[in-house]
Amino acid sequence: MPHFYHKIVLLLSVLPILIVTDGCSPLYQGPPSDHFTGKRFFNAEPIDHGFAKILKWLWEMKTVKWPDWIEDETQPKPVESVPQDNLRITYINHATLLIQMHGLNILTDPIWSKRTGPLTWLGAKRVRQPGSIWRICPK
Repeated sequence: MPHFYHKIVLLLSVLPILIVTDGCSPLYQGPPSDHFTGKRFFNAEPIDHGFAKILKWLWEMKTVKWPDWIEDETQPKPVESVPQDNLRITYINHATLLIQMHGLNILTDPIWSKRTGPLTWLGAKRVRQPGSIWRICPK
């Protein structure tokens, strides 16, 4: 994939976040601290990262050669459930974890598609096999 294409894809995926987010969390309210007003988080030390500087950084940053494919060894199947008082966490892939506790199986952030991104044709292409469903969702 050409160097230019990587930058365009990165810019398109980050741009909505830069436009929409402003550091506030409307759903969380809590006690004020050195970096939280009770409704809004902020950096304790001022940071001069304006929108133009972030765009410039994205455009000028160096990219690295991304591998076409990485073959992973097959891992053993996790247990179907753990006893009531136990906790077991199994790393599946990327941000996907299988958390087993109190007779529950909780799967975090599973991505089974060939690309990550808002559209099926836009986003980073997978370089590893996704965690197999049979390994993490016993029947």
